[in-house]
Amino acid sequence: MNSKVIFSILFVISFSPLFAQEQFDPYPRDSLSGIFGRNADLIFPNLEMHAFRFPFACKAYVIYGDSSRPIPVAAKATIKEWATKVMRMDESTYNESIFTKEYLFYERGKAYWLPVQQGVQRIFASPKIVKGLGIDIFITIIGATSSELVATVNEIATPFPIKE
Repeated sequence: MNSKVIFSILFVISFSPLFAQEQFDPYPRDSLSGIFGRNADLIFPNLEMHAFRFPFACKAYVIYGDSSRPIPVAAKATIKEWATKVMRMDESTYNESIFTKEYLFYERGKAYWLPVQQGVQRIFASPKIVKGLGIDIFITIIGATSSELVATVNEIATPFPIKE
Protein backbone atom coordinates (compact mmCIF):
# COMPACT_ATOMS: atom_id res chain seq x y z
CA MET A 1 0.00 0.00 0.00
CA ASN A 2 1.16 3.48 -0.73
CA SER A 3 2.58 5.33 2.31
CA LYS A 4 0.51 8.44 1.46
CA VAL A 5 -2.69 6.40 1.62
CA ILE A 6 -1.71 4.87 4.97
CA PHE A 7 -0.75 8.27 6.34
CA SER A 8 -4.08 9.73 5.16
CA ILE A 9 -6.05 6.95 6.82
CA LEU A 10 -4.14 7.31 10.09
CA PHE A 11 -4.56 11.08 9.98
CA VAL A 12 -8.36 10.80 9.59
CA ILE A 13 -8.63 8.14 12.30
CA SER A 14 -6.53 10.14 14.77
CA PHE A 15 -8.65 13.29 14.43
CA SER A 16 -12.10 11.70 14.17
CA PRO A 17 -12.63 11.66 17.98
CA LEU A 18 -12.17 15.44 18.01
CA PHE A 19 -14.91 15.91 15.47
CA ALA A 20 -17.18 13.50 17.32
CA GLN A 21 -16.71 15.45 20.58
CA GLU A 22 -17.46 18.71 18.83
CA GLN A 23 -20.82 17.37 17.68
CA PHE A 24 -21.81 16.01 21.11
CA ASP A 25 -24.20 18.33 22.90
CA PRO A 26 -25.17 17.53 26.50
CA TYR A 27 -27.97 20.10 26.24
CA PRO A 28 -30.62 18.84 23.82
CA ARG A 29 -32.62 21.56 22.07
CA ASP A 30 -36.12 22.03 23.44
CA SER A 31 -38.64 24.81 24.05
CA LEU A 32 -39.57 26.30 27.40
CA SER A 33 -43.25 25.73 26.66
CA GLY A 34 -42.51 22.08 25.89
CA ILE A 35 -40.37 21.55 28.98
CA PHE A 36 -42.77 23.21 31.37
CA GLY A 37 -45.82 21.67 29.70
CA ARG A 38 -44.53 18.08 29.64
CA ASN A 39 -43.34 18.26 33.24
CA ALA A 40 -46.29 20.01 34.87
CA ASP A 41 -47.11 16.74 36.68
CA LEU A 42 -43.92 17.24 38.74
CA ILE A 43 -45.57 20.15 40.58
CA PHE A 44 -47.30 19.09 43.80
CA PRO A 45 -49.55 21.82 45.26
CA ASN A 46 -49.40 20.22 48.72
CA LEU A 47 -45.58 20.49 48.84
CA GLU A 48 -44.06 23.91 49.43
CA MET A 49 -41.05 22.90 47.34
CA HIS A 50 -38.96 19.91 46.35
CA ALA A 51 -35.70 19.31 44.53
CA PHE A 52 -35.29 16.72 41.81
CA ARG A 53 -32.82 13.97 42.49
CA PHE A 54 -32.14 13.67 38.76
CA PRO A 55 -32.34 17.17 37.28
CA PHE A 56 -32.38 17.49 33.52
CA ALA A 57 -30.86 20.07 31.23
CA CYS A 58 -31.68 21.50 27.83
CA LYS A 59 -31.08 24.44 25.53
CA ALA A 60 -33.86 26.78 24.41
CA TYR A 61 -33.99 29.75 22.06
CA VAL A 62 -35.57 32.76 23.78
CA ILE A 63 -35.89 36.52 23.43
CA TYR A 64 -34.18 38.56 26.15
CA GLY A 65 -36.65 40.78 28.04
CA ASP A 66 -34.11 43.18 29.64
CA SER A 67 -35.66 43.00 33.13
CA SER A 68 -34.57 41.37 36.35
CA ARG A 69 -35.97 41.00 39.84
CA PRO A 70 -35.11 39.16 43.06
CA ILE A 71 -35.82 35.43 43.05
CA PRO A 72 -39.04 34.57 44.92
CA VAL A 73 -38.56 32.96 48.34
CA ALA A 74 -39.98 29.53 47.35
CA ALA A 75 -37.76 29.27 44.25
CA LYS A 76 -34.72 30.36 46.29
CA ALA A 77 -35.50 27.65 48.87
CA THR A 78 -35.80 25.07 46.08
CA ILE A 79 -32.40 26.09 44.70
CA LYS A 80 -30.85 25.79 48.17
CA GLU A 81 -32.46 22.38 48.76
CA TRP A 82 -31.19 21.13 45.41
CA ALA A 83 -27.67 22.45 46.07
CA THR A 84 -27.41 21.06 49.60
CA LYS A 85 -29.43 17.84 49.39
CA VAL A 86 -28.96 16.69 45.79
CA MET A 87 -25.59 18.22 44.92
CA ARG A 88 -24.44 17.64 48.53
CA MET A 89 -22.97 21.09 49.04
CA ASP A 90 -22.22 21.72 52.69
CA GLU A 91 -25.09 23.80 54.05
CA SER A 92 -22.69 25.91 56.11
CA THR A 93 -20.73 26.88 53.00
CA TYR A 94 -23.64 27.19 50.59
CA ASN A 95 -23.51 30.66 49.07
CA GLU A 96 -26.91 32.14 48.20
CA SER A 97 -25.20 34.75 46.04
CA ILE A 98 -24.79 32.13 43.28
CA PHE A 99 -28.42 32.82 42.33
CA THR A 100 -29.72 36.26 43.33
CA LYS A 101 -31.87 37.43 40.40
CA GLU A 102 -34.22 36.04 37.87
CA TYR A 103 -34.40 37.50 34.39
CA LEU A 104 -37.25 37.89 31.96
CA PHE A 105 -37.24 35.88 28.74
CA TYR A 106 -39.91 35.44 26.10
CA GLU A 107 -40.72 32.48 23.95
CA ARG A 108 -43.52 32.74 21.38
CA GLY A 109 -44.92 35.75 23.25
CA LYS A 110 -45.07 34.04 26.65
CA ALA A 111 -43.03 35.51 29.53
CA TYR A 112 -40.73 33.34 31.66
CA TRP A 113 -38.87 34.53 34.76
CA LEU A 114 -35.84 32.29 35.31
CA PRO A 115 -33.10 32.42 37.98
CA VAL A 116 -29.75 33.16 36.36
CA GLN A 117 -26.41 32.02 37.76
CA GLN A 118 -24.21 34.87 39.03
CA GLY A 119 -21.46 34.44 36.42
CA VAL A 120 -24.02 34.60 33.62
CA GLN A 121 -25.64 37.72 35.11
CA ARG A 122 -22.46 39.66 34.29
CA ILE A 123 -22.95 38.88 30.59
CA PHE A 124 -26.32 40.66 30.65
CA ALA A 125 -24.50 43.87 31.65
CA SER A 126 -22.87 43.97 28.20
CA PRO A 127 -24.19 46.78 25.99
CA LYS A 128 -24.51 44.17 23.20
CA ILE A 129 -27.21 42.33 25.15
CA VAL A 130 -30.33 44.35 24.44
CA LYS A 131 -34.05 43.85 24.81
CA GLY A 132 -35.38 41.73 21.97
CA LEU A 133 -32.10 39.89 21.30
CA GLY A 134 -32.54 36.22 20.47
CA ILE A 135 -30.23 33.97 22.50
CA ASP A 136 -29.84 30.33 23.46
CA ILE A 137 -30.10 29.70 27.18
CA PHE A 138 -28.78 26.55 28.78
CA ILE A 139 -31.08 25.60 31.63
CA THR A 140 -31.32 22.94 34.29
CA ILE A 141 -34.71 21.95 35.72
CA ILE A 142 -33.82 21.38 39.37
CA GLY A 143 -37.13 21.19 41.23
CA ALA A 144 -40.51 22.73 41.79
CA THR A 145 -42.38 24.98 44.17
CA SER A 146 -46.02 24.32 44.98
CA SER A 147 -47.02 26.17 41.81
CA GLU A 148 -44.21 26.02 39.22
CA LEU A 149 -41.07 24.28 38.03
CA VAL A 150 -37.74 25.84 38.99
CA ALA A 151 -35.26 26.06 36.12
CA THR A 152 -31.91 27.80 36.44
CA VAL A 153 -30.03 29.46 33.58
CA ASN A 154 -26.44 28.25 33.73
CA GLU A 155 -25.05 29.62 30.46
CA ILE A 156 -26.09 31.58 27.39
CA ALA A 157 -24.98 31.64 23.78
CA THR A 158 -25.27 34.83 21.75
CA PRO A 159 -24.95 35.36 18.00
CA PHE A 160 -21.66 37.20 18.69
CA PRO A 161 -18.80 36.89 21.20
CA ILE A 162 -19.14 38.69 24.53
CA LYS A 163 -16.04 39.73 26.47
CA GLU A 164 -16.60 39.91 30.20
